[in-house]
Amino acid sequence: ANLLKKVEGLCSRGLDEIQQRESDALRAWLLHGGTHASLDTERAKLSEVRASKMSEAIFQHAATLAKSDHCPVLQTASVGSNGEEMKILVWNVMEFPQAGSQMLDGITPYCDFLLRSLQRKDPAEKRLLLEAMSSATVIAEHARHVGNVISDAFASGADAVLLQELSSDVVAKVAADCKQLGLSSSFSNGSPGSGKCEAITAVISKSPLEEEVQVEIAENKKVRQFAAARRGQLWLVSCHVPLPSGKKGPNNEDTATRVLEQLCEQFLAAGHPGNVILAGGDFNASVHAVAENAKEHKPKGCRQVCLSAPLGQTCFGCDHTID
Repeated sequence: ANLLKKVEGLCSRGLDEIQQRESDALRAWLLHGGTHASLDTERAKLSEVRASKMSEAIFQHAATLAKSDHCPVLQTASVGSNGEEMKILVWNVMEFPQAGSQMLDGITPYCDFLLRSLQRKDPAEKRLLLEAMSSATVIAEHARHVGNVISDAFASGADAVLLQELSSDVVAKVAADCKQLGLSSSFSNGSPGSGKCEAITAVISKSPLEEEVQVEIAENKKVRQFAAARRGQLWLVSCHVPLPSGKKGPNNEDTATRVLEQLCEQFLAAGHPGNVILAGGDFNASVHAVAENAKEHKPKGCRQVCLSAPLGQTCFGCDHTID
């Protein structure tokens, strides 16, 4: 029966299909190399030219290619009943691969959004963009860019910076920069599992940090570690709420609300009178809707909920405020 189906399949092919299959097979055979010396020589020359042109293009556009899909968000937040305010920068830096790594999960969704927005459907264009964004030049530029955003934030009067989606390479650079600038820093562990984004979170403070912990968040079949650090009675928490399917949408508010409830349970419930939480970062949900949920149904130990966030888009491809 199987042989009969194969014969029927072969006999049903038209001339165009047979010619296309033979042409593809011949092309693959020639491109494998070692069968046509002059062709191999010419392809080697073209490969060198392509590598040179690609390197020039990457160098020219490195600053643009190294950007995150999230905007750095600088806000002044109320941190207590006495009217005290703090200037905070929150930013999902977007995790670029480490040099030589094939782990492209951090940049692939952004590439997909870009190409879809440009109505570019050729898979070769996606491969080209990923090649550029995972190059050593762009990775190094990304690390420099992150450092510049942090230093600029503190130069403009920020009291703290909360970061998400750091790789260990960028953590090493940021930690060294913080030491040089006299800033306190605390970093979470990366997410478990090889071949995946590390998704490290960070708290960076102008004032000394008195206590550092990590909050484990298990939502949407993912586990994330939130860096949390205390200054007096204020807990600074860097949040990166997991998405259910890798797509940013308006349906993750319940998850983000549960995350706030967990934070309040840990830092505000019985035994912690007077504590204040400043939770900032990428909530992967409308932060305005999440705040309304928390105001209407205050989490355990929470007396007051205040939101400091812009209106509108903070992440490419998402039409509501998620940072």
